[in-house]
Amino acid sequence: TGPGNLGDIQRDLPAQFIRHCIQEYSARAVCFLLPVRYKNSRHTEEGYREEIMELESSTFFFQGTVPVTQPSIIQCYERTMQ
Repeated sequence: TGPGNLGDIQRDLPAQFIRHCIQEYSARAVCFLLPVRYKNSRHTEEGYREEIMELESSTFFFQGTVPVTQPSIIQCYERTMQ
């Protein structure tokens, strides 16, 4: 899955989850920490403003134990309509 699927949202798991959060929960704001390879993958929903912030590095723990440090982005969507 991911942005290597030529923009096919059906195969892009992060995009599906973003859309799910926005549509199912009518979220006012949704933010995700993603690998930097998702930087050019746009999933803007109608009525939401997208903002991306780059992190030079972030560390997360794979399966809760193995530290992984990599460049990442924080991708946020904020509802602009009531």
